[in-house]
Amino acid sequence: MVAPGWDAGRIYTWGVRELDATEPVSPRLVGMLSVLVTDSGRGEIGFWLAPDARGRGTMHRALAAVIELLFDPDGPFALPVLGWACLIDDGAPNWASWRTAWRLGFVREGRRRGVFRKNGRSYDEWTGSLLAHEPREPAAPWDGPEPVAG
Repeated sequence: MVAPGWDAGRIYTWGVRELDATEPVSPRLVGMLSVLVTDSGRGEIGFWLAPDARGRGTMHRALAAVIELLFDPDGPFALPVLGWACLIDDGAPNWASWRTAWRLGFVREGRRRGVFRKNGRSYDEWTGSLLAHEPREPAAPWDGPEPVAG
């Protein structure tokens, strides 16, 4: 699944690994992040992190590094903008996903209705974006619930 995306020059996926003090030679896979490059040259980023790896800034650091690579004007991607989205399930958005994106400067743009279907059900999503020249810090105050400590 990963290699064909890279070969096609359209979907780029990275594994997110954490060092384990008991297994320093074999970092443990705890998540993934990927970017789909659209025909217009916009990147759409997605990510997940295992529950037991949350709350330590792992995904924040991984995303920050990949975002810098994606926006580097002299790099292999040189993207002008990254999009982000999260599903709204039973009225609740994925607050952890939004907090991760928000901390890196993404601006929430709005809600798209019925954009995703799963098991015969439609879901809304929140969308946001980050432009290459924008700072990698929150653009507005946090607007969600306080995070639960991991």
